[in-house]
Amino acid sequence: MDAFIAALSDSNAEVREAAVEALSDVQDKRAVRPLIKLLSDPSADVRHQTAHALGNLEDPAAAEPLAAALRDSDADVRSAAAQSLSQLGLTTAPAALIEATKDKNPDVRQNAIQALGQIRDPKSVPTLRVALNDSNADVRDARDRSPE
Repeated sequence: MDAFIAALSDSNAEVREAAVEALSDVQDKRAVRPLIKLLSDPSADVRHQTAHALGNLEDPAAAEPLAAALRDSDADVRSAAAQSLSQLGLTTAPAALIEATKDKNPDVRQNAIQALGQIRDPKSVPTLRVALNDSNADVRDARDRSPE
C-alpha cells in the first residue's frame, strides 16, 4: 500500500496511473486522501483514472473533490467524476452534478443524469424531466433508466 501511495508522486504519468489502478483494486480507504490530490494532476489520463478509483473506493469524503472535477477541462474526467459520484452513497446531489447535465459532452450529461437518478435527491427531479428533451438519445435513455 505504501509503495503505491509513494508512486503517486512519480514523475512518470504512466507510473502514477498504474499506482492509481492498484490502489483502486486494493480497496483501502487510506488511499482516498492521496488520490484526491491527483484530481489536479497535469495528466488527463491520471485524473480520469483517479476519478474512477475514487468512485470504486466509495468514500463520501471524495464527493466534494469529485464535484469539483465536473469542471475539468477534459470530458473523460468530467464523465468519470459524474459516474463516480453515483457510487458514494450520497443522498443529496451536489449542485455541480445538476449543472453537469448541461455539459456540451453527451457522455458527461448521460453519466450526470444516471448519477442523479441513483442519488434520488428530490431537487434533481426537474433536471431529470428536462433530460427527456436532450438532443442525444443516450442521454434521454439515461433519464429513462434513472428512478424518480
